[in-house]
Amino acid sequence: MQETINAVIVTYNNSELLRRCVSSVIKSLENTSLNSTVTVVDNNSTDGTEKLIKDDFPSVKYILNPQNFGLSKALNIGIKAQIDSHYTMLLNDDVELFEDTVPILLDTLRQFQRAKGIPAALVHSDGNPQWMKLRIIGTQKDHGSVTRFTRFAGTTACLYYTEIFRKFGFFDEFYFFYNEDLDLSLRMKRKGVKFIFNPEARAIHHQSQGRSKAEMAIKPYFYATDFYFYRKNYGSFFSSVYLIMAYIHLMLCKRRFKKEGDREKLALLEKGKKKLADTIRNYRKLVE
Repeated sequence: MQETINAVIVTYNNSELLRRCVSSVIKSLENTSLNSTVTVVDNNSTDGTEKLIKDDFPSVKYILNPQNFGLSKALNIGIKAQIDSHYTMLLNDDVELFEDTVPILLDTLRQFQRAKGIPAALVHSDGNPQWMKLRIIGTQKDHGSVTRFTRFAGTTACLYYTEIFRKFGFFDEFYFFYNEDLDLSLRMKRKGVKFIFNPEARAIHHQSQGRSKAEMAIKPYFYATDFYFYRKNYGSFFSSVYLIMAYIHLMLCKRRFKKEGDREKLALLEKGKKKLADTIRNYRKLVE
């Protein structure tokens, strides 16, 4: 029986980068023997994304969300759309694969049978390595030259055995953006799941270009997201320490933005403060 893969790309108002992403994914998948599906989950873009996919990539499975659900929920929607696939690849819309990216990821994952997922080595368009997370704490720019086990896989460009989602669950949908991959990797670590990293499996990540489009929607969630992560995974003590630092930071930022007369940043700060307060108050309901 031919093995199957579902390549899930979450997008939001990023049609030009998405065009390059989808085209590169299709080309890389063509260099495998897998029966492949490319699934684009659109968080209600208004920049012509739907027309782009339907006109230029008619074979792509396109899912249009009625609103911006954030990354975690959109990822879950894409994964569940082809939940019986042998493999699931998760990608940001600001990523471009090389023609050998998926074949190398696939070969490495098959070679190291203890591993359940493998991230691509993220590089800039000039080929220089990017800072990336390969463990629960810390990031690194030196990708090294040897294949090795790691505790973090991520969502930027990563190939998983779909069975880990069926067995251990999906992304926590509280996370609108950020920490969803850290939360999943920590949960997998505690279940004894390992990932593998091969620096030869590279992917271009247009980091600043992709993030800038969603910056304003993301910022109000920073404080609440971090509190929720620490409270859920490390308990009340660490989350309380984080809260002290967060409120000091909020106070200092508010003072600076007032002095600068930056009303837009002040408004975002207030949204973030309210989201944090709501998360603290409703935490127990959120984790049920």
